[in-house]
Amino acid sequence: MTIKEIETLAGMTRANIRFYEKEGFLEPERGENKYRDYSENDLETLQRIKLLRSLRLPLSEIKALHSGEEKLGTVLERHIETLGEERASIVRAEEVCREMRDDHADYSTLDARRYLDELERSQGVVAEVLAEDVVKEERAPIRRFIARSIDVWLYDIAWTIFIILAFNVNITTRGAEWRLLDTAVPIVMMLFIEPLFLRLFKTTPGKWIFGLRVTDDRSRRLRYSDALLRTWTVLWNGLGLYIPIYSLVRQWKCYSACERGETLEWEYDSAVTLRPRRGWVAFAMVVVYIGATFAGLFCSVVNAGMPRYRGQLTTAEFCENFNRIASYYGVDFGKRLDDTGHWVEYPWESGTYYVYEFELPDFEITETDGAVTRVEFSFETTDGSFWAPSFRDQMMVAAISFVCAQDGFALTSAGWKELSDTILSHQFEDFHFERGGIVVESQVEYEHYLNAGDMLIPDEDEATFYSFSFSITTA
Repeated sequence: MTIKEIETLAGMTRANIRFYEKEGFLEPERGENKYRDYSENDLETLQRIKLLRSLRLPLSEIKALHSGEEKLGTVLERHIETLGEERASIVRAEEVCREMRDDHADYSTLDARRYLDELERSQGVVAEVLAEDVVKEERAPIRRFIARSIDVWLYDIAWTIFIILAFNVNITTRGAEWRLLDTAVPIVMMLFIEPLFLRLFKTTPGKWIFGLRVTDDRSRRLRYSDALLRTWTVLWNGLGLYIPIYSLVRQWKCYSACERGETLEWEYDSAVTLRPRRGWVAFAMVVVYIGATFAGLFCSVVNAGMPRYRGQLTTAEFCENFNRIASYYGVDFGKRLDDTGHWVEYPWESGTYYVYEFELPDFEITETDGAVTRVEFSFETTDGSFWAPSFRDQMMVAAISFVCAQDGFALTSAGWKELSDTILSHQFEDFHFERGGIVVESQVEYEHYLNAGDMLIPDEDEATFYSFSFSITTA
């Protein structure tokens, strides 16, 4: 039988059973899964110990009986004398001892259940004595709850940084269906990574901060399979797989059980120890930990919003920067640039995108000694049947892709924001400015159009004219 089963049948706690096992009373076999397999003889031994300890018999005397060095009658006779001196507090225990003696009970054939039933009518005697025979374990529910929260947060942040760097994801515009994935993946990460931490270090980052350590019953590192089962049980029984409402209920129940000193479902084959740590030290470590995590997340977000290729760019690198920046900021032109700066259809099915009444102007890109020195595009029309565009998105993405790629732009620079704000504030206006040795300029001419902010509305009764050019040039 498992330790959980024998715990119920013997009416003892797991800490009691582990204590008596360490004292040499029990030698359970190990099954194929390496878990303890307790026998009926082990259960009988525990019940005998429980009876004799409930009669306030010293553990040393019970050891002597168990090893055969003493006879039960002799031991009981001595103990009756001791109980007689404490008659005021243990009258009931004395009566049971006398009954056992009169029945000529022998240790090897002792019917412990019969006498326990009589003894337990006197409330408090059994619990009081067995409370002394336990392996001391640290409960610390508050510390353990915070440590677990830090660990879960670590997996969540790690996944967020990964998708930002690997897939150029803008987490601020993440859809609901993706948020479900963002919740599920950290749980899977925790399921497989936490057992590795426990196997290698006997702790996790959150537990380490609070001085918590997890081992097997013999203070050894958990096997990976045991740690994996422990983590799964924590996720299901302790955290409710983070299912809304149900998760809160499970966490509250486990917290309450931990406070009461009960054995949590995942702790039957492991032990938690607590190394003393001053409160301010743990607080300082948490602050440093959170600060470092946010710094990593911030750098990842900033890096994702900046050009992938930096320094002197080739035409293909500029176009890749352009496509990456457009994707990150959610600017969908319905097409993407090829390696020469021309617009091409997506090679895969695209989602919703803008349908333009005109052909997007291709980029003209000039290279000198293998490095881009000028990027430009232009547009001109006398067709007044559609609203004339400002090309603000195309200008902003191009400017960020080229100007922010220069060595003078640090990842934490706010220059890209100033760059886009300048372009936005000069729609349908000429502008000329320099940033980091790069000249950005635009020239606009139009006749018989009404400026509506993002578009020019043509005057249907007049012949219209609209000319636009934009360029980025190395100084």
